[in-house]
Amino acid sequence: MEEYGSFIIFALIFTEYLCIPGFPGGICIPAAGVISKMGNLNFFMAYFWGVIAAVLSQITIYGICVLFHGTVDRVCHKYSFLGKAYNRANSFIESRGTVGLFIARVIPFARAFVSFPAGLSKMNFTQYLFSSLVGTGLYMLVMMSLGYFATELFV
Repeated sequence: MEEYGSFIIFALIFTEYLCIPGFPGGICIPAAGVISKMGNLNFFMAYFWGVIAAVLSQITIYGICVLFHGTVDRVCHKYSFLGKAYNRANSFIESRGTVGLFIARVIPFARAFVSFPAGLSKMNFTQYLFSSLVGTGLYMLVMMSLGYFATELFV
């Protein structure tokens, strides 16, 4: 962990934010805090690389949605669960704009999924990036801190 910890955190969080079914999302960020507390990883480096990984992953999904709009839209509506989640996230973003995106970035399930409707609606990229960076940064700080300060519960 001392040698490759930042790379491992980067890879896990990047993958987590890609919304891959079956990937254990939600545990990587607090786990980084636990590992930091144990002295095997610098907290601030893990936080920095975690935020960078999350935002790059969010940009990837946004870009895929913009470039392959029709295909992604069909897939989102093909499965009822995805269609319902997509419609909820889309109406949330449409009604609240960048503030809605920011709020969604700090809500556990919505934080990763909200990139799809933002990309499909071709939200202004600068506003998308800023809201994503601030919301993700806040969420990751809270979750890593919880892992850091609650290490005794996990170890």
